[in-house]
Amino acid sequence: MRFLTLAIFLLISQFSIAQNFDEVEDLARAYVNALRRMETSSFQKLYTPDTTTIGQNMRMNLGFSYSSDLLQDFSLVIQEGIDKGIDWDKIRYVKAEYITKRDGPFLLAHPCVIIFQHRLFRYAIYMNASKIDDSWGFVPMQTSGNRIIMQKI
Repeated sequence: MRFLTLAIFLLISQFSIAQNFDEVEDLARAYVNALRRMETSSFQKLYTPDTTTIGQNMRMNLGFSYSSDLLQDFSLVIQEGIDKGIDWDKIRYVKAEYITKRDGPFLLAHPCVIIFQHRLFRYAIYMNASKIDDSWGFVPMQTSGNRIIMQKI
């Protein structure tokens, strides 16, 4: 019984661990796939959880919860898209636009503009991404107003 419980715990923890993204484009594609599914469980694989040193430092030193801010942002993007008439399961990834720069020990892609297409229109979502522990992941972004901006083709 203990072995079965341990095996189930290890299997669940394997799925909840953030994926490793070597390139910003891979992270952007995964973000569009998570939007397509509209599931926070798909999105949770795209960032480092609060249990890491980075997440703990952000919570203690900057005053925000890394995971809950990112999840709230994801939910707001989903709702904004629905309000704009976007059928999330019919979007397709187009590209990611970004410039990388160093800020101390961190490699940043701020902003990372993720462009996707829905029907005949292209939309852009502005995100912040950082390379932490050799993997690209999202970091919270303070913003007000629309997150999804229509672009000309």
